[in-house]
Amino acid sequence: MIVAAEVALAVTLLTGAGLLIRSFRELMAVDPGFQPDHIMTMRVLLPEKTYDTLPKITNFSRQLESRIAALPGVRSAALGNAVPLDGTAFWLSFAIRGRAPVRQSDQPSASIRMVTPSYFTVLGTPVLRGRAFTAEDRAGAPRVSIVNQTFVKKFMPNEDPIGKYVDIGWTRDGVRQGGQIVGVVGDTRDDELQSIANPTFFLPFDQTPGEGVVISARTAAPPASIASALRGVVRDLDPTLPVYQVHTMEEQVASSVSRQRFYATLLGVFAAVALVLAAVGLYGVIAYAVSQRTHELGVRVALGATGDRISRMVIGEGVILTAIGVLVGLAASLGGGRVITKLLYNVKASDPVTFVGVALLLGVVAACASYIPARRAARVDPLVAIRGD
Repeated sequence: MIVAAEVALAVTLLTGAGLLIRSFRELMAVDPGFQPDHIMTMRVLLPEKTYDTLPKITNFSRQLESRIAALPGVRSAALGNAVPLDGTAFWLSFAIRGRAPVRQSDQPSASIRMVTPSYFTVLGTPVLRGRAFTAEDRAGAPRVSIVNQTFVKKFMPNEDPIGKYVDIGWTRDGVRQGGQIVGVVGDTRDDELQSIANPTFFLPFDQTPGEGVVISARTAAPPASIASALRGVVRDLDPTLPVYQVHTMEEQVASSVSRQRFYATLLGVFAAVALVLAAVGLYGVIAYAVSQRTHELGVRVALGATGDRISRMVIGEGVILTAIGVLVGLAASLGGGRVITKLLYNVKASDPVTFVGVALLLGVVAACASYIPARRAARVDPLVAIRGD
């Protein structure tokens, strides 16, 4: 029974590890909506006391973007108040002009991002309809905006969003922010890869700059090689500005799935140890049973039992012990699957592929662990066995 308990524990851990590994693979196959390779990002805080007017913020931002774009090894650069997967979604209510007014408490809301014209090019986010921002979309020009696919599906499913005007519940310098929709872009995720895409509303950075600036630079060389150069540009423009969160977008993607990777690895290690212990325990029990039944096996051989038949009998006993443990372990896995449900992505806690795979794996391990004692039993000399008795 101890062996059956070890097998049951191994099944439970292997099932959990299998579910998490399958979930992690599904997660890594998710299209993030941008191309994370060769992108370095860095966040700069513009203190309100120093950068207290729109022209100051705009002037600094333009110089920062142009100098970074001119750095050796940089293909293009962009600014924004955030980047995908950074967990800094900024939500505001809005109203679509031409629709019946609703109470303020019932107004819809969306994630708001302010970006420069090259933002979508640098990140590799596709423009699906209309156009991206241009240099003409600056302060004083007609206000424009861009929305993502989720915004259109949720708030404008049966109409053409291009040309619609959206007013945002945010006033700056006495002017309510918003703009006419000129484009639709693909979805990206604000928080984690496994989270759903938020409805997002993009504004031109020159028309609505923020206090926080995130630099995104697409590079020809390994992105980490330009990190010091990026800091140097900021230091040359204003050495008092704090620079932080300097990392590549590939690191950002890896960070967004770090929890799932950790749990999958941890449970996988425990499952591997449990599997080895179950195999060793099964081998020990079968080997001991064979040594205690030498006389019986010798009699069977004397009565005409072949070596293959003796081997199958011994292996079968090991498989029966394993089957008991597997059934108990699968039942425990089904009951405990709810514990890891929140960690799974696109995989059910009762995933049949994982359960069948674990059962087959334990069957193979049981056969292998029983093979050596079975071969030893098949070679028992009946005369030696009987005399020894």
